[in-house]
Amino acid sequence: MDELAKIRKDVESFAQEISREFYLQGAGLKQEVNFNKIYDKRPLLFTNENLGKIQSALKNNCSNRNELRRLRFFNEAFYGEIMGSLTRDHVSQYYQTEATGKITFENNKCVSYRGAMVELLNEKSRSRREDLKNALDEFTNKKVNPILESIFNIERNYVNEMGFPDKIEMFRRLSGIDLYSLDKVMQRFLEETEDVYVKELSKLAKEKLGLRIDELKKHDLLFLTKGNQFDCMFPKNAMIDKIAAFVRMMGIDISGSDNIVFDLEARENKSPRAFCSPVRIPNEVYLVIYPKGGEDDYTSFLHELGHALHFAHIDDKLEFEFKWYGDNSVTEGFAMTFDHMTMNENWTKSVLGFDSVDNPEYFSHRMMNELIMLRRYAAKIHYEIKLNAGRSLDGKRELYSSVFESATKIKHSPENYLNDVDPNFYCARYLRAWMFQAGMHKNMASKFDENWFEKPDAGSFLKELWSIGQKYNADEIAEQNGWDDLSINPLSENIMKYLLN
Repeated sequence: MDELAKIRKDVESFAQEISREFYLQGAGLKQEVNFNKIYDKRPLLFTNENLGKIQSALKNNCSNRNELRRLRFFNEAFYGEIMGSLTRDHVSQYYQTEATGKITFENNKCVSYRGAMVELLNEKSRSRREDLKNALDEFTNKKVNPILESIFNIERNYVNEMGFPDKIEMFRRLSGIDLYSLDKVMQRFLEETEDVYVKELSKLAKEKLGLRIDELKKHDLLFLTKGNQFDCMFPKNAMIDKIAAFVRMMGIDISGSDNIVFDLEARENKSPRAFCSPVRIPNEVYLVIYPKGGEDDYTSFLHELGHALHFAHIDDKLEFEFKWYGDNSVTEGFAMTFDHMTMNENWTKSVLGFDSVDNPEYFSHRMMNELIMLRRYAAKIHYEIKLNAGRSLDGKRELYSSVFESATKIKHSPENYLNDVDPNFYCARYLRAWMFQAGMHKNMASKFDENWFEKPDAGSFLKELWSIGQKYNADEIAEQNGWDDLSINPLSENIMKYLLN
């Protein structure tokens, strides 16, 4: 076995073990998080020397397009893996803190850190939410931020050592995604939706909380977007059966031919954030949600099911880089294609028995939530560019609050200035995925008809797309299928169709 083949084999084995560890800790099945033991098994794997071997192979494979694509993905990912090895102690500590942390509030009542986030989402009392949020902020500031600050500094130093002026330029050179261009698109989106957003948020705040828009805080936003009044339309005990029947109409087995394991139990230390963990692609994929009830469960489950079905249908013979790496806008796009079904009138009528004629308030609620989230992600990309453009964290707490309050019109605690940041500009992948799913829905309707989700041919088409993993990026898939370029416009148009009426 040549050196490069051995590196590839070792990295795939490592990815599987790390993914399993993420699943176990995120699912609340173990409290102790130990990434070090996985790294220690391969002490000489994630080194600049091995990175150099990958880059040397890149220079010498200009004529082999498939190998060149593999190596580009491997090169991009290997930088991240090296940074992961440098920050492994801190990352383990972060997850350990999150999994075992306790929050004390309201006359010394004690709840788990993860449980407190679930409680915050469901709490109706504003004063109690305020107390809980203050306790969470204090915990974040004292226990979480020192860890995240250390991770930030280690990564920044490595980026500079490798010859990049900053993490933004590193991301552009390795991924091909221009963050500044995407930021301009989203800042324009903020301007174009400003009046409608302020009007609708003001109305929502007054009706549900009796508050002015300038009195809103982030914990209020969680409550406003919950939509408990629509829970009866999303029966808890029928979720799996209804969604299984939906994918079955397309000739798709919800279990991915038994490749998908569903973890739907509520556990005290389980992450409140739903996730999908592909441990052995395509044969062992875990879908995890913390059930909270109502539409949120359906949407979260559908999102993770989109991921899980994608991973479970990847061709087992596909090169490992196309299984594990590439443009995550693609798998996020498949996930959003499924979660946006709960905003598709044809789907809700077919699967759940209602549309906007019967329940116009539900669709207005969902489109408002969509607008809130898109504006929030417009803030994320703008803030994360500014966060990573400088060499110091000085002033970034205030910057975080300012940027997010400007975009959402809601007060954000400065304590979350690093905890509200996903690794490696993942917000850009989400934004591109939003655009990707809009193109997917439009073109599936054009190719098969408005009820494409009932057609076996649509299922066959999806399985064909899923089978190639992430060999092609979101832009390439759109081009190959004759779709429009990725754009924010279809999202804006769909939102306005409901909110302006």
